[in-house]
Amino acid sequence: LSRKRIRDSLHKPLAWNQREYDYIIIGGGSSGAVVANRLSEDPNVSVLLLEAGSDDDDTPEIAVPIAASMTQRTDVDWKFKTTPQANTANRTHFWPRGKVLGGSSSINWMVYVRGNKEDYNRMAQLGCDGWSYDEVLPYFKKSENRMGLKKSNHYHGAGGPLSVSTFDPSDSYAIPANLISRTWIKGATEVGIPYNSDYNGAEQLGASYFQTSTAGGLRFNTSRAFIKPILGRKNLTVRTHSVVLRILFQNKTAVGVSFMDTHPNNERFTYCISAKREVIVSAGAVQSPQILMVSGIGPADELRKLRIPIRGNLPGVGQNLQDHILVPLVSECKSPVTLDQALVETVMNAAKYVLFKRGPFTSQSLEAQAFLCTKEGLDRPDIQLHFVCAGANNDLIQSNLNHETTNYTGIQYGFTTLPTLLHPKSTGKISLRSSDPLEHPIIDPSYLSHPDDMESLVAGMKIARKIHNSEALRKYHKREAYDQEAAENNNIESDEYWKETIRKSVVTVYHPVGTCKMGNDEMSVVDSRCRVIGFKHLRVVDCSIFPEVQSGNTNAPAIMAGGKTSDMTK
Repeated sequence: LSRKRIRDSLHKPLAWNQREYDYIIIGGGSSGAVVANRLSEDPNVSVLLLEAGSDDDDTPEIAVPIAASMTQRTDVDWKFKTTPQANTANRTHFWPRGKVLGGSSSINWMVYVRGNKEDYNRMAQLGCDGWSYDEVLPYFKKSENRMGLKKSNHYHGAGGPLSVSTFDPSDSYAIPANLISRTWIKGATEVGIPYNSDYNGAEQLGASYFQTSTAGGLRFNTSRAFIKPILGRKNLTVRTHSVVLRILFQNKTAVGVSFMDTHPNNERFTYCISAKREVIVSAGAVQSPQILMVSGIGPADELRKLRIPIRGNLPGVGQNLQDHILVPLVSECKSPVTLDQALVETVMNAAKYVLFKRGPFTSQSLEAQAFLCTKEGLDRPDIQLHFVCAGANNDLIQSNLNHETTNYTGIQYGFTTLPTLLHPKSTGKISLRSSDPLEHPIIDPSYLSHPDDMESLVAGMKIARKIHNSEALRKYHKREAYDQEAAENNNIESDEYWKETIRKSVVTVYHPVGTCKMGNDEMSVVDSRCRVIGFKHLRVVDCSIFPEVQSGNTNAPAIMAGGKTSDMTK
């Protein structure tokens, strides 16, 4: 009953005496949840966390690892779409972003990747003082509870809020890896990719089993890790279904926010809430720049066209958009040993999961991966191979393939390698469609607009094919799912075949960053303490602050940024 009362309070209308807080945090996602946790540790400050979406406990499938793709294109997803992309066969790309407590950590594939050491050393070189690898490592460790680790070591933390597991069979606490994932690791080593037991440790390069933000058969999103355990704090107010409309200012000082109560059982009411100390924007790389722009902070010329009163001319707001993209290489499997079989045996596996939190439903299908340098002279990997121990029938891929030339759905049992471009030279932007804060912004990532991006992806596809044709996988590999039109037009071994396939099949990994970038040049939006340049009592902290996208999945960096910024805010 106590838990139910607390959950009910998340959407209860604010009382007349709840209109002033020390800190207001916009967004209860991967960074915002951490900031709310850390700042409310001080019982003498009051914290309001505003989340536009629902409570993650209202959607039980969020907690189930195998249901990762089932939450996308639902009510817990913002369901953004890009503009048509000229270099990807004019396709419009679906961009899932979490509209729920935990943000995108509630709808992602749960992999835990910090990035490469050089990602953070480069940040420091670009004017982000205090963000070198040695300076951010303690924040990764502080948040982590590495399963089976009794005491923190140099690279990993024990006892933090975020539980992290692994599929590595050598770990006594490992999630059982699928046979085809273990075989893929062997195939990768056969084609010259060294095995690496810990890509979050001393070295990132090599083939590894994924580490995941899961434990006990459950997803550990940032709501479960950082918010639910502290809902009893009297100085913390968490409000769901609260869509922020604008930041409120007195001259150049942020003094509060206006937000709309959108809970279906409540009257649509707009609140104006005061912040005595700071407003912290953690709405993600799409909506943090949108909130700044509708509040009058951004490229002045664009704001004037929409008749938005200009509070401050920061031309970098919404610019520098970077995102990881991947291409599926799918093979049909000769035997029913992939995770596809778990869906055939749904009833038995569901019972095993419900009763014991064991079995294939504890896997989110991404179990193995490799970081590669496809050319000489690189100081960090340019390609990541995600391996899915199933076919490519999940919503992330199918929802983006407007060109149905590759019949993945005709494969009952399959396995998929996804070469992923880690450091795109193509950059795009987020811009406003109108001055209405409720209208989705324009998302133009400009995929493959730089020729070097295609070159790296072609190299990645060739390596993926080598792994699928390795001696280790030969007994399982039946055939490759070719793009039929591309195969008719080109030799399947040629670069032209791969380029046509990539243009038709490339999709987002939904890792957008950079739209409120940190730095000290004319396009920077925040300084090295995440303060919006030219303003007081206003910060941004989420993946939008990173000047370059990391070498790997971005959820762990977002959590780290929340922890580090909290210490700078206190």
